[in-house]
Amino acid sequence: MKNIKTINLAFVLFLGLASLDASATSFKWPVIESADVSITGQDSATYVLHFGYPTIPDNSTLDQVPTPCVNDWCVFIVTHRHNDGAGTITSNPNDIPASYTSEWKRGSTWRKILKDTTNYGMAAFTINHFGGVNGQECVDAALAPRSYQGASGLSHLWSEWQTDRATPPNFAVSCLGLPPINQWCALHDPLITFDFGTLQLADAKNSQLRQNIGIDCSVPGMKYVLKLRGLDFIALDNGMNVKFRANDKPLGETLEGTAKSNIVALEATLTGTPPKDGGVFSGTSILSVSYP
Repeated sequence: MKNIKTINLAFVLFLGLASLDASATSFKWPVIESADVSITGQDSATYVLHFGYPTIPDNSTLDQVPTPCVNDWCVFIVTHRHNDGAGTITSNPNDIPASYTSEWKRGSTWRKILKDTTNYGMAAFTINHFGGVNGQECVDAALAPRSYQGASGLSHLWSEWQTDRATPPNFAVSCLGLPPINQWCALHDPLITFDFGTLQLADAKNSQLRQNIGIDCSVPGMKYVLKLRGLDFIALDNGMNVKFRANDKPLGETLEGTAKSNIVALEATLTGTPPKDGGVFSGTSILSVSYP
């Protein structure tokens, strides 16, 4: 399989010339940005997962206790969904980055957990898939109850994982789908920039930009999904956000390529209220090609 490609999305917003007070606290959470897939046998494969660390601004939602941490200790788990017809996942010690602080006491808040994950620094992690059909699987990294840390061979239904897993408030779905065997789609360009130019403060909210991006696929008719790897919006450093639509659909919905080279209309909309003193602001995130 070809690697799942990722791309930086850079957003530049100009709102006058005032300077920005950048002293606000922020945290980072590890997300899977891409995966290198190596087929090692008829029912086995190796996934090298590449991690990034999107920024999470400090706010009152981080006072919440994640559901996995309410009744027991909670752990950071890296795992995958088997395509074995039963929809199971297998948790084992190799799914857990043991060299990191990966366990938190019952009642820990998101703020406490994020203080630790901000310093993880994990760049890559390897998962070995075996005993199931190759292709169209899904890799994930999330907070889970300590029971998911269990002994080698302990299995859970994927539906259970989706109920038990947790990522920081307002995060986009972080499970990254893997493509069918020997098929792929990838973003054509390594960098997309939305430059809103100079805006009047009164016109900034709900301002929109639209541009076409290229998606290359190995074969016509490929189904794929565009996802932000982190929050489901871009948090700008002036307190505003940017939301996106692809071909007039919210990110995360399935798109279908009609050819090997496809054009997708990506639309960016500014939300929130700009600061009264204006200034030059920006924000970045990662857009990944995933699979349904």
